[in-house]
Amino acid sequence: MTVRTAVDRQLTVAVFTPWYPEPERPWDGTFVANQCDALRDLGVRIRVFKLTRDGLTARMHEIDPADRTAVPHTRRRILGAHHLASLVHGGRLWSEPVDAVLAEGVWASSLLRRVEAPMVVVLHGRAPMTASGARTDPVRRGIIAGSLRRAKALVAVGPDIVDDLPPELRAGCHVVPNGVLLDAFAPRAGSASQRLSADDFPRFVTVGNVDTNKNQETLLRAFAAIRDRWPAASWWVVGDGPERHRLEGLRDQLGHGDRIHFTGRVAPDEVARVLGESDLFVLPSRTEAFGCVYLEAMAVGVPTLVSRSAGLAALIDDDRYLHDPDDSRQLLAKADAILSTPAQYEQAVAFGHALAEGCTWQAHAESLVDVLTHSVLNKKAVTAS
Repeated sequence: MTVRTAVDRQLTVAVFTPWYPEPERPWDGTFVANQCDALRDLGVRIRVFKLTRDGLTARMHEIDPADRTAVPHTRRRILGAHHLASLVHGGRLWSEPVDAVLAEGVWASSLLRRVEAPMVVVLHGRAPMTASGARTDPVRRGIIAGSLRRAKALVAVGPDIVDDLPPELRAGCHVVPNGVLLDAFAPRAGSASQRLSADDFPRFVTVGNVDTNKNQETLLRAFAAIRDRWPAASWWVVGDGPERHRLEGLRDQLGHGDRIHFTGRVAPDEVARVLGESDLFVLPSRTEAFGCVYLEAMAVGVPTLVSRSAGLAALIDDDRYLHDPDDSRQLLAKADAILSTPAQYEQAVAFGHALAEGCTWQAHAESLVDVLTHSVLNKKAVTAS
């Protein structure tokens, strides 16, 4: 499928993002890479420019999608919105027409506010205005709100993101859930009965940054109760972050050093392998804009408990698979129900599979293409008038 505009040519989009995986950091920004790959699969021409902070300025380079490395001679220091606009309008970033600009997040959109191409902003953060400091800084609030108003369209990956926007922007914000790569996170083999009778049953798993928001400490402090219920239980914590050293110390202090394993960050294909060996995915996040990792676990076939604070929770209509992130008793009760019988285990697997199959990156990209195309056509109509 190739996307065409009103002038019957391929849609060309320039993506500006702070997040995109590179060989040395394959886990960084995989959701943006998946989004861009899915757009390409639909026939959209994509150029990706990665932005990084450098004190009061920014650095930018173009990413080669073939190997996700920087394109030679594209590194530039960006001194602000006027400077970036001068590079664009002077033909120093692209010489052929670009139909639209996709800005990933409020920072990218504020840097792009002087660029004339139609802009679509994708908001990944749960609270884009609050997290950026715009709620308490009137100058920053004015810049960001002005950037978002200038955009032809706003896209939020989770419904709760919309609530943090200025009232006049909420109504026109499209909610387009993130997706999962079904090929990369393919269903594992084996039955629930085999897992329930395994010597290492149950294996809990968490994937995410090890920080206060992801809230791994709640499960860690409840692990004594888990071991009382399942003496062979173990927990694999995939990821890294500022809380890892402290939580490893707390694990040892509580006597769980032989059962709780901190793996650090691993490549995406290794994540799929770890998930495939697990019996319950749980990430008790206090805030989560969407929660792609929940979908990845579901796609593999791991029974999954989703935090009510995750954007994905809005798509879940079965309370058995939702929990309050700080209520360890509720979390354990729901885990016990899921893992108690093969039938309950298989029901959780089936529920997750169905949800994951409806939330693919292709579905995400198709919705995003609709938004992009409408924005481009809208711009052409305004220009023509």
